[in-house]
Amino acid sequence: VRTIAIDDSMRIWVGTYSSNAQGIYIFDSSGKFVSKVEGLPSSIITHISIGRDTVVALWQQGIYRIHRSEDGFVAQEIFRVDYPFVVTHGNSGYYLVGTENEGLIKIDSSGNVVLRITPADLNSSLVSMAKEKGNKIYIGTPSGFFAYTGGNLKLLSQGIVRDFEFYKDYIVVLQDSSILVFKEDSLLLSLTSENSSKTNIGQQFYVVRDVLELTEYGTIIAGGEEGITSIKLLYPQQSQNSLRVFPNPCRKGEKLFVESQEIPQVFDLSFKQLDYNPLKIQDLYCFDTSSWDAGFYLIVVPGKKPVTVIVKN
Repeated sequence: VRTIAIDDSMRIWVGTYSSNAQGIYIFDSSGKFVSKVEGLPSSIITHISIGRDTVVALWQQGIYRIHRSEDGFVAQEIFRVDYPFVVTHGNSGYYLVGTENEGLIKIDSSGNVVLRITPADLNSSLVSMAKEKGNKIYIGTPSGFFAYTGGNLKLLSQGIVRDFEFYKDYIVVLQDSSILVFKEDSLLLSLTSENSSKTNIGQQFYVVRDVLELTEYGTIIAGGEEGITSIKLLYPQQSQNSLRVFPNPCRKGEKLFVESQEIPQVFDLSFKQLDYNPLKIQDLYCFDTSSWDAGFYLIVVPGKKPVTVIVKN
């Protein structure tokens, strides 16, 4: 099983992923078999998206719309692409297509391309998830989590992104080593193995898909190497003087990012300022922690609340 989606009638659509697979199976909410979508151009279903209609991504075929007919189901080709990885419903009738080798492609309902974000832009040929909210497109890749708006692509965090979901004004992002919570494109919370015993999720998204869901109350349901984890979260609030620093905790040798208009200052716990010069990347400052000793550091920017960073060996 590669992908699962649930329609308005609470029927469960299950897409299989193998050369001898039988297409898409449909079950009712009790798990009883209802029907099957057969005769598809490919037996490898990489993703199913159910919204204003039902669209599927088929390996080495492209994006197809599924219609119900008198004899069962009919598949209509919308857009040809060899290696689609994910398809989601965007705003105003558009679709977002994440691929394994062409980055992100946005198409209209007739299959016309209206936007391409290339592998060079994303520093990754694979797009694992893409969703639209308001005037922004959020994109998950093996190189990080991005926000795109008005021709501007912004890196929000590094790390392999497997899935993400929206909850109210928050975005919950599942990575291979953490669960991140964003608000207004600022990182508010990072759950890792360092601060939570229930986030061992290291299995690659190539092996497991559709591994993150949120309930109507914001409870996080995540699948990983330890099975299925439920996290009831009190979502943090963001203040105007919040400082975004990630990843935190940070492994020695990793790059540490600080979102700031001014050069951040680094202090040790004795409040001695350290001579660490960051590299400026758009609106982020990047520190190379290869020469940092393991321990606690204070990141200070005028007008912002200081952030304590943990660097581990």
